[in-house]
Amino acid sequence: DACNETPIGNGPYKIEGAWERGVQINLTRSDSWKGEPGKPDKINYRIFADEGSGYSAFQAGELDVMYTLPSERFKDAKASYGDRLYEQPGDSLNYIGMPLYNENFTDKRVRQAISLAIDRQSIIDAVFDGRYTPATGFIAPTFQNVREGVCTYCRKDVEKAQALLAEAGGWKGGKLVLWANAGSSHEAWLQAAGDQIRAALGIDYELRVNLQFPEYLEAADNRKFTGPFRLGWGPDYPSLETYLAPLYGTGADSNSSTFSNPEFDRLMKQGDSASSIEEAVTFYQKGEDILAEELPVIPMFWRKVGALYSENVDNFVWNQFSGADYGATSLK
Repeated sequence: DACNETPIGNGPYKIEGAWERGVQINLTRSDSWKGEPGKPDKINYRIFADEGSGYSAFQAGELDVMYTLPSERFKDAKASYGDRLYEQPGDSLNYIGMPLYNENFTDKRVRQAISLAIDRQSIIDAVFDGRYTPATGFIAPTFQNVREGVCTYCRKDVEKAQALLAEAGGWKGGKLVLWANAGSSHEAWLQAAGDQIRAALGIDYELRVNLQFPEYLEAADNRKFTGPFRLGWGPDYPSLETYLAPLYGTGADSNSSTFSNPEFDRLMKQGDSASSIEEAVTFYQKGEDILAEELPVIPMFWRKVGALYSENVDNFVWNQFSGADYGATSLK
């Protein structure tokens, strides 16, 4: 319990004091670190209930770096901060998970129909000013060996969606409950997706966006979602596998859909034990093909990195896998 409040690490920084829940976490350089020291002497992580509050704090000069920019404030930020708005194509996926532990979503044709009812590009244009990239697969477009258009159910086709739902016996689940965590501006795009599903398939819906992220993750772990749920995923290492086994392997910690497919698991193991990266790619791609047919989650879009840094920053550094690299970012 004590380590959860004051974690002990072995990196260039150590926690100073304790984690102040909902307020901040303070770090200072670690005397025991033998590698290259971090640039700042101290790092203060501020914690906000929502992105809008964080952006207001940045505007007030309280933050040197803000890496989670509210989508609705992007135009304002671009006009106000110019070159101090850092952008690059992102590798973080936003998806709508399917609670396969709920009988209304066990038929893959229902999942396919819901996906086919959604026009991702129109949502991106309306909500995100066209900045994001529609997802046509499960691997980031920035990765080597990625294939475009793997998910044939990820482009809007109302006629096909209606046919698949009819084949599955129609929708019997009543009002569709669409879940997302509070405080991260997910309501607008999730509502747009709900409107499209209702228009195409005649399924009425409601949003459930009342849980803060820790409570939301607890609901995911305890299989409490009563309908499709928003989650995201980013890579931990530069391999296709980072988007596959951790989310869809049987019993994997981040497998919130509870997807289980023996052939998928077998392909992941074959990829992991392959004699070369090139050979491994073949197995991982076959695994992705299974996901594209079974749709345990509905890929929605790849976000674009958007980070702001203040005039106090001398050199801002972004790490592709961990995001804003505070230890490598120097101040004037």
